[in-house]
Formats: sequence, structure tokens, C-alpha cells
Amino acid sequence: MKRIICIVAFSLALVSLCSCSKDDSPRKAVDLGLSVKWASCNLGAKSPEDRGVYYAWGETQTKENFVYQNYKWNTGETPNRLTKYNNNSQLGDVDNIMSLQKQDDVARVKMGSKWRMPVEMEFYELLEKCDWIPEEVNGIAGYRVKSRINNNSIFIPAYGYKDGTEIPNPSDCAYWSSTVDSSFPAYAKALYCYEYGKGVSSHLARCFGLLVRPVRD
Repeated sequence: MKRIICIVAFSLALVSLCSCSKDDSPRKAVDLGLSVKWASCNLGAKSPEDRGVYYAWGETQTKENFVYQNYKWNTGETPNRLTKYNNNSQLGDVDNIMSLQKQDDVARVKMGSKWRMPVEMEFYELLEKCDWIPEEVNGIAGYRVKSRINNNSIFIPAYGYKDGTEIPNPSDCAYWSSTVDSSFPAYAKALYCYEYGKGVSSHLARCFGLLVRPVRD
């Protein structure tokens, strides 16, 4: 009987040790010495180089076709009209909400209250205080984002974004922030990296499917 108990206890300890040692969970928060900690992989991913899941901005469920006709915060009519997160009466109902509310933040909904989507300025911090080094991990291209403060790093894979059912630029990086483009609220701010540069883009329609890299305070 003692032998059986010891074997069970050893097996449980081994399972625990293996699960703790795996560096493939988006729930692992990486300290880059910045104002927030960054998840080690994308929302829905199983490893740092895994794609994860595409989401339209402000939606908490994925889908195959990313167009305004099926976008949650749009009437679906022609011309399209926004029903939330809008400061322009010509584009739809005005509520002047320019940042995602908690119930519409897919990172928070999927991972719990400690996690969220990054705001625009947190992407700027990641760009300005880290070195972005082109790298491939298991054949997947992307960037090794290495902190100049403490040398810790995360890997940002390149999978592009979805416009309808197509991925027009699969070698680019495109990641949602939680911030609306206040100058044209049919768009939202996103981290965008491609062959010729990287920055925060204001030109991605909210109905497009982008990836999400969660953060926590």
C-alpha cells in the first residue's frame, strides 16, 4: 500500500514539475522592465511561435470572415454605421468611448481579470525601450523583442491580419491595442511591423481580424 501511495505521489509531483517548467503559456508574464508585463505568447496560442486566434476589435469570439457586415459593433446595413465606441456622428451612434470596456476586452474575458489588451502607449513603450531583432523560431518568422532595461525578451510572431477571409500580408505583425483611433473611430490602433518599419498604425479597420498579445499590471 505504501508503495502504491509513493508511486502516485511521485507521479503527481512529476506532472506538476513538467507543467511548471513549460514556457508555452500565455499566462506567463514576462517582466521587460516596462510599465506592464507582457504575456509570453499570443492569446489562444500554445507556444511563443504559435499564431493564436484572430479577433475583430472589441469582439470576444473569433470567426472565419472578418467584414463590417458581421462586425458586432456595426448595424450591418449599407452604409455601415457604428453602434459603439464612436465619437463621429457621421459614422454612427456617438458615445465618445475611446477605449475598450472590460466586458469587450477579449484578453480579460478569456484569461481573467489580471490580464487585458495593451493600450496604445504600452505599444510605444515596447517599441522605444526594446530592441527588435528579426528571428525565426521553429520555422516561424517574427521578432525577438529584447528589453534594453533588463535583457529579458519575448517573441512576437508574424502572421499578418485577416481582411474578410484573406490574409493580405502574412509576413507582417499586426496586434490590436484597446484604443480607438479618435480621428476616425472605424479604425483602432494596432502594433504593426513589416519589412520596412514598425510602429503603431491608425489604419486598420475594427472589423479586421488581428492577433492579441495580452499584458498585466
